[in-house]
Amino acid sequence: MAEPRKSSGKSTAAAPGAPSRWRRVLLPLLMLAVAAGLLTAVFLLLRNALFTGNPRLALREVRVRTSGYWRNREKALCSRIGLTTGVNLFSVDLRTLRRRLEHIPCIASAEVRRVPPDTVEIRLEERIPRAVLGNPRSPFVVDEYCVIIPRTESMAGKEKLRLPVIVGIPLRGLKSGTVEPRLQNAVDLIMVILRGFPDIRVHQIMIGRTGSLELMLNYREKFPTYHVIMPAKNPGNAFRLSALQSAIIAARNRGDNRTEFDLSYEGQVVVREAVKK
Repeated sequence: MAEPRKSSGKSTAAAPGAPSRWRRVLLPLLMLAVAAGLLTAVFLLLRNALFTGNPRLALREVRVRTSGYWRNREKALCSRIGLTTGVNLFSVDLRTLRRRLEHIPCIASAEVRRVPPDTVEIRLEERIPRAVLGNPRSPFVVDEYCVIIPRTESMAGKEKLRLPVIVGIPLRGLKSGTVEPRLQNAVDLIMVILRGFPDIRVHQIMIGRTGSLELMLNYREKFPTYHVIMPAKNPGNAFRLSALQSAIIAARNRGDNRTEFDLSYEGQVVVREAVKK
C-alpha cells in the first residue's frame, strides 16, 4: 500500500479574505482623496467668487509712503513696476512688485500690502545720497553703502543737497545699482564726519594712488578752505579728525593763516604753507 505524500506546508492558493482586507484599507483612502478634491474645488470657486473674480474688488488707488524721490510720484512708480489700476486687487502679485521695487537703484527696501477693498499701499526706504561722483554735475551719486544711484532718481536730484564730490575714479564703467568698493574709504570718512563733526564741511575728496585721501573743507562755514591729507585705510579717522579740528582752532587763535594740514603721521598734525599752483 502506497504511503500518502507529505505536504510541504506551502499553499499556492490565496488566503481567504485577502481582497476584502485591501478593500477595507483602500476604500477610506479613496473617499478621503475625493473629499479633499471636492473641498479644493469648492475653495477655488469661493475664492474666485469672493476675491479674484469679484468686480467690486478692482484696484483703484495706489498709495506710496516715502519721504524721498518717489514721494507724490505714484503714476511714474506704477509705470516703472508694471502696476495698473482696474485689475482685481487679489490678483496683484505682491512678491513680484516688491522684487521689482527693490531692483530700482535708489530704493533700499520696500513693503507692499493690500488694503481692501481697492488699494495697494507701498512703503519705501530710499537710499540717502552721501556724495557726488566725479564732478559737481555728475549723473551719479553714492549712498553710505557705496551703492551707485542715478542722480535724477534720488533726493539729490529732487532737492538741492550740498554733497561732497569724490574724485579719482573714472565715471566710465560705473553702473547704477551696483556697489563700488573703490569708494569705501572715502565714504567711510564722510560718514564719520557727518556723525561726529558737524562743524566740518567737506567739498571734495580725492582718492589718491599713494594710499591717501585729500580733502578740501571748511570749518564752521568760514574762509579759508583747507587742504587736508589723510591715510585712506585707517580705523582711527575719528581721532585724526578731532586732532585736525583742534589744530584748525589753535591756528586761528594764533593768527596762523596756513591751510595745508597733513595727518599722515601717527599722532600729529603737520601744518604747511599752501603750495601755489
